[in-house]
Amino acid sequence: MRKLGLTALLLIFCISSAAFAQEATPAFCGDLSQDDCAILQKSQDAMKTLDSVSFDLSVNATATNVPDMTEPVTFSVTGNGSFSGLTALPAHNMTTPSTDYSQALTNVLDNLDGDLSLTVNLPPEAVQQDPSVPSSITLQIRLVDGIGYINTDTLKPLMGDSSSASSFQGWYGLDLANLVKAAMQQMPDMFNSMMTPGMNPMAYAQQFSDPDFLKQFVTIQRTDSGGGDTATFETTVDLGALMSSPEFQDMMRQQMQTQGQSMSEEEMQRGMAMSEQMMQGMTVTIDEEIGISDSFIHSVHGTFAFDASGMMAMMTPEASSSGASATQEVPPTINADFTISYSNFNSAPTISAPEGATVIPYQSLLSMMGSGMNPSGNTSGAMTAEAPMESPMATVEPTTAG
Repeated sequence: MRKLGLTALLLIFCISSAAFAQEATPAFCGDLSQDDCAILQKSQDAMKTLDSVSFDLSVNATATNVPDMTEPVTFSVTGNGSFSGLTALPAHNMTTPSTDYSQALTNVLDNLDGDLSLTVNLPPEAVQQDPSVPSSITLQIRLVDGIGYINTDTLKPLMGDSSSASSFQGWYGLDLANLVKAAMQQMPDMFNSMMTPGMNPMAYAQQFSDPDFLKQFVTIQRTDSGGGDTATFETTVDLGALMSSPEFQDMMRQQMQTQGQSMSEEEMQRGMAMSEQMMQGMTVTIDEEIGISDSFIHSVHGTFAFDASGMMAMMTPEASSSGASATQEVPPTINADFTISYSNFNSAPTISAPEGATVIPYQSLLSMMGSGMNPSGNTSGAMTAEAPMESPMATVEPTTAG
C-alpha cells in the first residue's frame, strides 16, 4: 500500500507540473479568449530562447493544529541566484520513453552553471526547545563547469564546535561531472536503475496534456486589468478531482502492474480509494506574470492548501470503518505560498568559481563509493579511481566574476 501511495504522489506531481511547465506541449488555455491564449503560447516559445536569468525567491509555510504545539508553526525561506546555459540543455530528450537519465544528468552538469543562496528561517518553537538550534541557516552553492561548490562558512552554526568542523573553512568543490561520468563507465545502469521501472515523468505529462482532460481538474483565468506591461494568469489544480478521475486511476493501475506488484484487484481498489481520500481538499494555485513586450515570465506566485483530515482517516481505516473517532485532535492544516521573481533575461551576471576554493578530487569519492558497495572487501565490480592522486585535495586558481 505504501508504494501505491508513493506512486500516486509522483504521478500527481507529473500531471500538475504539466499544467505549469509545458515546454513540450501546447499551452493549456482552458476557456481563455484567443488573444489571451496567444499570450501564453508566445510566452512558451520565448522561454525556450532563455539562456540565462537571475531570480529572487521566497517561501512561507504555516502549519496549524500541530500536535504538542499551542501556536501555529511557521517556516520561511528566502534566496536569490542565477542560471546560465539553459538553451544547451537537451530538454526535448526527456519526452521519449527510452530516456537515458544518466545521460540527462551529465548534460545538465556539462552545460548548466548556477549560483544559489538560500536562508532558511526555522520555527521559533524549535529554536526555543533546543538552544543549540540556530534561528536561521544560510546555504550558498554554485555549479560552474561541472564542479559543484558549497560555502562551509555559512554552515558553521550547524557544524558545531568540534575540531573536525573547525577544519573546514571557505568554499569546497567536487567535480560532479567527471564523478558521474566515471561512475557511468563502471556501472552504466546505476542511475537508470534508481528510477521507478516503467516510470517516465515527461511521457506521462505529455500523455495527460489533452485540454479536455485537464479541464476536469485545472482552471485558468486572466486576473489583471489588461492595461499594464504584464498579463497575469491564475491556474488552479484540484488534486482531489485529479485523483478521482478514471483516467488517472487507470494510469496508477498500469504503473503498479509495471512495477510487478503482487496486489489483488480488491487491494488495488482499496489502496486507490485511500489515496483519493488523502488528496481531498488539496489544491494548488499558480499566478504567472508574463511580460507583454518580451513574453518572458517575470514572476510566479503559488499557494498550496492541505487539510490532513483525509490523511488521518486513511491512516486509521479501522476507526473509520467502525464509525468511531480515530482521534480527538483537530486535523492539522498546512498553508504555504512561494514567489519567484525573474530578471536579467539573457543577461545574467557571469557565474564564476569561488576564489581559492578547495576542490576535492572526484577519484577519492569514487573510491569511497566503491568501498561502500563492497563491505566484505571483495573489489570485484566495485567503482575504483582511474588515476592515482598525489594529494587528497587541490585548489582551483582564483577567478574573477564578469
